[in-house]
Amino acid sequence: RRYETPNSLASDILRHLEHEPVLAHGPGAAYHLRKFLRRHRWQVVAVLVVAVFAYAAAVVLSMWNRDRAQLAEAEGFKHRGILSQAWEQYAKAECDAALETIRPILDSRHVGPEARLLQATILADKRESQKATAILEGLQNNRLPAIAGAAHSLLARIRWENETLDAEKLREIEGHRQKAEELLPETAEAYFLRAMTAPTIKEQLAALDRAL
Repeated sequence: RRYETPNSLASDILRHLEHEPVLAHGPGAAYHLRKFLRRHRWQVVAVLVVAVFAYAAAVVLSMWNRDRAQLAEAEGFKHRGILSQAWEQYAKAECDAALETIRPILDSRHVGPEARLLQATILADKRESQKATAILEGLQNNRLPAIAGAAHSLLARIRWENETLDAEKLREIEGHRQKAEELLPETAEAYFLRAMTAPTIKEQLAALDRAL
């Protein structure tokens, strides 16, 4: 009753054996999907296996990234604590102790530039100008404006205190000071850095007053 000719019946039997949709059946989506899955079962299984492995890998990677972020946060907190301790030692004139304290964090990805700036400040106080200058020249182009500005300010101070001043040196010093003023933000921390690197006591007191 469903087929007009024996050939039509034979064709549908062959389609059934090949897991193709038969023409006599209604065009339902579920039926066609079932036939498709029967026809491509091994490919479907392979795709499902790949999908399961991809999902598992994504979950593992997500957990690994979360653990890394937590470890980085803990490391950053620890390094900031070490830097704070070194600043306290420097404030108490314990310069050698401060240099030893910051040694492990000089290359820290969290506070490395700040630690090297403190190191250069201490070396400048100890009249080790060449070492301080080498550190500051690596910081004067730092991506953090406060660090780069403080480096320029301290370079101006070192040039002022340790070199024979002529017209060229004075221009260089003024260039560093102008660059420092452009880069240093109007914050208490920045004024404190200005005070630590100012060439004269008058300028140090003025910067500390603004910081307060």
